[in-house]
Amino acid sequence: MEGRSITGAGVMAPSALNSGGSAAYVAPAAPGDVLQGQLECLMPNQWDVLERIATFSAKVRGHRLAGWKRSPHSCTAACAACSRTVTVYRSVLQPEMQGDALHSQCEEPPGCTDV
Repeated sequence: MEGRSITGAGVMAPSALNSGGSAAYVAPAAPGDVLQGQLECLMPNQWDVLERIATFSAKVRGHRLAGWKRSPHSCTAACAACSRTVTVYRSVLQPEMQGDALHSQCEEPPGCTDV
């Protein structure tokens, strides 16, 4: 089959011809890479959704989350009043969140007011 090669998974995939004129081998992507890529296409705003859920959950307990810091697999924010944190984790199968701001009431230091 001209212009096609068999990947490690046994799937025919288009490929470029190498300099010798024969089909080049196309290495299969790791399963996690494929799933993560599919997730990115289906939910490009997953971070925004997770941050809104965490913000709402913390607000129920009186927290005001601010300053989300993102890493490749998680985001963390701290309450502006009491510094308790929330971390959300992006996952292909089941996103999750954890942190003191989800389980404890905000204990604002004396003199702090919500503006």
